[in-house]
Amino acid sequence: MPRNNKKLRIKDVPDWIIFPILNSIPFFKNILRKNPEQLDYLLTHSEIVDIPPGDVIIRKGECDNWIYFVIQGLLSVYTDELSKNLISYIRPGELFGEIAMIRELERQSTVCADLNNKRVVLFRIDFSPFDTLNNSDNATRKTKLIFYRAVIDILTRRVRSFETDFSDETDMFESLIYKKFTGRKSTEKELDYLYEKAKYFAKMLNEWDQKAEQLKEIRGLMPKQAALNNLTSLLDGKMESHK
Repeated sequence: MPRNNKKLRIKDVPDWIIFPILNSIPFFKNILRKNPEQLDYLLTHSEIVDIPPGDVIIRKGECDNWIYFVIQGLLSVYTDELSKNLISYIRPGELFGEIAMIRELERQSTVCADLNNKRVVLFRIDFSPFDTLNNSDNATRKTKLIFYRAVIDILTRRVRSFETDFSDETDMFESLIYKKFTGRKSTEKELDYLYEKAKYFAKMLNEWDQKAEQLKEIRGLMPKQAALNNLTSLLDGKMESHK
């Protein structure tokens, strides 16, 4: 995280400001509705951060424990910081950073506050309370169930997006078959199932991201501004063309 960002502890934010923000984040909206007694604990592990345009939020190859929700502004995703190969955008309401946490990997890409923003505001939460499944000394089982259900919902939407963009690449999706849960709901067994399913989906999406990166460039499916930026780099001799 850059040095010149502004951080705000949640306890310093008045309720009349923070609660509408929490209700705009599906995970926290469900916590407020189903498990409000956990809210104070979770908010002690959360921050609001204000990021200047162009600053790096996540850098490829680094490790940290944060998961992010975009409140305001547009984020740019690069394959790495040096090449400046822009591959996608992250918009308000979206979650990012969860795949590296779930898979216990270093960051797989670099995420920056887009230069065209006047301001980028993020809500971030430390992943540590969700890391140990069957230890209720941190987040309770109910909270972890809500969290992993939310993550799987997000990952599923990303899978559907891949299926739409690459419908003819059937080999990409042959491995994405995961058995349904048939046990009792809200049990330790369901939590284990959700965790393993989230890890599996995250692994598949991570592999597809690597394959889709070149397919998007070749087929013109990357964002228009990203394609223009890459074209400029190619014309300036800063990027090699695909052979």
